[in-house]
Amino acid sequence: MVELVAAGAADDELRRELVRYWAAMGAARDEEWLARYWAMMESEAVASPPHRLLFWAQAYGRRVGFAMGRLVPDWLNPAHLTGYVAEVCVLPQYRRRGYGRQIATRLVAQLREAGAADVELDVLPANRGAMKFWARQGFRPAFVRFRSLSSGGKGPGRKPSGSP
Repeated sequence: MVELVAAGAADDELRRELVRYWAAMGAARDEEWLARYWAMMESEAVASPPHRLLFWAQAYGRRVGFAMGRLVPDWLNPAHLTGYVAEVCVLPQYRRRGYGRQIATRLVAQLREAGAADVELDVLPANRGAMKFWARQGFRPAFVRFRSLSSGGKGPGRKPSGSP
């Protein structure tokens, strides 16, 4: 049985796990970016009420993963909060044991308890495993987000010269 234990934004072990997690996904970040991200997380975690929820996932007294969520007021109706699943990670040595499902379920419950009317998350289209996982948790695609590719100074959304 997994429980979520609040982690502080100053938790260096959580920061190291997050860096390893991103690197394993091919999303390594440089130190400057990480310092800005972590400063933002710290300010959101200590806001009143907190806008960032940070947790260690523990099972049988061992840390098996971590979870992060955000609470964001709707821009048209600030009283309406949307919860965002920012990260759900099961440490490699504890995968394929059902911990991911338990962590996700508990994080969504925490976001709802903190006032979220809706809960959303983003998944990269190439991450088919995550798409299947979240579908099994009851989530469904709601919209598609487009992002401008680096244009090399040729204008927004234009392909760099020489690309197909």
